Amino acid sequence: MSGLLLENFWIIFMKVVLQTKKKSIIKEIAVYSGSRYISEALLSIRGLIIAKFLGPSLYGVWCIIKIFLSIGELIDFGVNNSMVREASLEYGRNRPDRSLLIQNISFCWGCLTSISFAIFAFALTFTSVIQQYNYEWRLACIGFVATAIYSNLRIRLQSENKITAISKLNLLTALVNTVLGLILLFLFNVSGLLLGIIFTYSFIFYLMKAKKYFLISLCFDRQLLFGLLKLGLPLKLITLSVFLMYRMDNVIVFSLLGKKLAGYYGLATFLTIIITYIPQSISVVLFPKIMRQFGKTNNKKELEFFLAGPIFYLSLIMPVIIGCIFIAIDVPIIYFLEKYTPAIPCLRVLIIALYFSAFITIPTNIVIALKQHMRLLKWNCAVVILGGILDCIAIKKGYGIVGVAYTTGIMFLLMSFAAYSTALWSIGKPLAKIIISLLNLFLPFAYGIGSLSIAWHFGFSANNLLRTAIIRIIYYLILSVPLFYFFHKYRNRTMRSQL
Repeated sequence: MSGLLLENFWIIFMKVVLQTKKKSIIKEIAVYSGSRYISEALLSIRGLIIAKFLGPSLYGVWCIIKIFLSIGELIDFGVNNSMVREASLEYGRNRPDRSLLIQNISFCWGCLTSISFAIFAFALTFTSVIQQYNYEWRLACIGFVATAIYSNLRIRLQSENKITAISKLNLLTALVNTVLGLILLFLFNVSGLLLGIIFTYSFIFYLMKAKKYFLISLCFDRQLLFGLLKLGLPLKLITLSVFLMYRMDNVIVFSLLGKKLAGYYGLATFLTIIITYIPQSISVVLFPKIMRQFGKTNNKKELEFFLAGPIFYLSLIMPVIIGCIFIAIDVPIIYFLEKYTPAIPCLRVLIIALYFSAFITIPTNIVIALKQHMRLLKWNCAVVILGGILDCIAIKKGYGIVGVAYTTGIMFLLMSFAAYSTALWSIGKPLAKIIISLLNLFLPFAYGIGSLSIAWHFGFSANNLLRTAIIRIIYYLILSVPLFYFFHKYRNRTMRSQL
């Protein structure tokens, strides 16, 4: 099975390799993907230990603090996004001095915005706005600045196309944060986790400086900064809308249902969001290739390969992955996180809903490449607002966190349709083909749901949860054979057309 998946992963990128004649792309894909999955595996283990040690109530508080920390990656108002594009462009024009100037302006702006926001949040901890966990929130303000600086430096490496350096950075950060964070967790609870983040990022910053991964000088060019803001703000708003889609429901649950239920829901979102790393990793690797190809030919029709191929493969792979996880997910929770068993119903709903989340990032790349992001931004904002309203209605009607999970699934569906249809429209597809393409996303999903229902009903072993899960997974994989057949049929046809 693993060999089959690796072979299929190779095929997704085969046309890119054939067109660019640069075999180093394969190495970059392997290095980046490997570091990403290993890092996420470490952080996932860390997350499960944190959930078990803190319990539902404190874990709910930690989930909200994590959301606050992640805002540090968004507080630059898009300057980091535009810095990647502009700095890379200047490198291509053989103007490294100007590229370095853009990078340093981005760094200084990121420090200014993150420190200003952190000071404001720090002041709130002395008011009635924040009445609990004041010490933890003050540490979170320091961690907020550290997170923002770390994000800027990582994106800086991306602008210089240092894929190997980014991969090493991912692994080292995950390893240090896991080991140090867990040690301090056992000593100081939530405060220990925050201290671990602060110490980890400080160590990484010192190490990068010692290795001379970057040259930083304080500088400020107002005209250049305004240009970066004008270019990057719409792109950041798209990123923010997707961020809200994944995180907004956690905040609503915490506000309306309390920290304990927020802990249950937080664990559910933490476990399910791991699934999204598959399309995200493909998106990260494909995006610069999309821009390079479009820059060479300026032919939007040639971008269809970067959309149709990955979407088709994901539509066949995701039902298999989601079905297996759906069947097996209650085993580690019941055996390892028994306090979180109330999270299982909403966890299963979110797992199914994440099928549609796989079709957001890759179409968004096409939309950005063709400068149609403002159209997509309007759709995303409408979906986020609708999702927030539906979350509140579900809670008020008494459906609890399961109702919130269903409304989140509706958000995934609508946002994926908005991104995919906008991408298809941008490359010139007529309305009829756009509708057919959207409907085609439902076929593997419907087949997967039907197969899952059959496997769930017939694959049962009394009084043995683990054996039941194994039997159901075997049944489901057997029923998924037609999906693999169509996968290989499409792959072989694609390879013939490329060669």
